[in-house]
Amino acid sequence: MQSHRPHPLLRFLCAFALFAVAGACGAQAPAPDQAVVSWQTIGAPAGKAAFSGLLPELFNADTVPMVLAKFTPPVTEAQVVNSDYLLLDAPPIALAGPITVRLLSEIPGTDLFLLFNAKPRANEPSLLSASMIAPLTKAETRIPARLAATTELLLLSRANGLWYKVRSEVKIAEKVRK
Repeated sequence: MQSHRPHPLLRFLCAFALFAVAGACGAQAPAPDQAVVSWQTIGAPAGKAAFSGLLPELFNADTVPMVLAKFTPPVTEAQVVNSDYLLLDAPPIALAGPITVRLLSEIPGTDLFLLFNAKPRANEPSLLSASMIAPLTKAETRIPARLAATTELLLLSRANGLWYKVRSEVKIAEKVRK
């Protein structure tokens, strides 16, 4: 039996059409109950400088709502939507210490990743990583994270001024001493 595979040009045209439609959908005005974060907050190149100036404040914030409140206009957790188009790839079980976490967004227009420890303990930072994504590039990055105890990771992503999230838990195993 012979397998039918579409011509590569046809596959390219279909993918381009999907990308164009997704971009057009993202360009529509948001629903009235959704707030839009201004593109002037973080854009290129002036926004990159503004974002780097904002980073120390973000890393010093104790909770996720405190970090989101630093953006202009402020973002609330109610405005952040769960998304199946985000990937937070971390090992489900790991030893204490550094792990590599892969962050990926299939949402067109993704420009920012924020990785959080959703429930930090005393003396642990809430924000683990902040990454800007260059325009027209694949929204994917790998970051190292040092975990000492079981942690619920939270990935927040911004695309076309809207915010999306996904959660994942990493259980930290203890070494057995003999």
